[in-house]
Amino acid sequence: MPGRRQPVTTALRAVLDRIVHLPAVTFVPLDEALAEEAAELAVATQLRGADAIYIATARRYGSTLVTVDDEQRLRAQGLVPTMLPAEFLAASGG
Repeated sequence: MPGRRQPVTTALRAVLDRIVHLPAVTFVPLDEALAEEAAELAVATQLRGADAIYIATARRYGSTLVTVDDEQRLRAQGLVPTMLPAEFLAASGG
């Protein structure tokens, strides 16, 4: 079973390389302002910090948070639009 301490496999590297080059993908640096907003959201929503970073990023860019994490999706309601991947695919014609 792959874990965080195992090396990146060739197949995983190939997938990551494809994601990086997708035209609709934008990587957002975690700057101090975004980190502070995420920390405030983590406290307000009682979510883990990483989950709050996703919400803060979606809010900053006016985006929809697409997630399978029920807890994250429920606690993000009212902060950002949320949807399941299946809903996203249906809405985007995929």
